[in-house]
Amino acid sequence: LTQLRTGHIGLNRHLFNIRCIESPACPNCSHPNESVHHYLKRCPTFQNERETLQRSMG
Repeated sequence: LTQLRTGHIGLNRHLFNIRCIESPACPNCSHPNESVHHYLKRCPTFQNERETLQRSMG
C-alpha cells in the first residue's frame, strides 16, 4: 500500500523518473503516462476486472 500511495512502484511512470526505462507510457494501452491512478482507475485493459470488483463489493 505504501508503494501505491507514494507512487514508488514498478509502473512505467516511476521507472521513467528513476531513469530505468525510456518512456513512461502504459504498455497495455499506450496511454502516455502509466501512473498509479491510470493503472488502477483508467487503463481500459483492466476495465472488466474493475467492474467485477465493484460488483463483488456491492
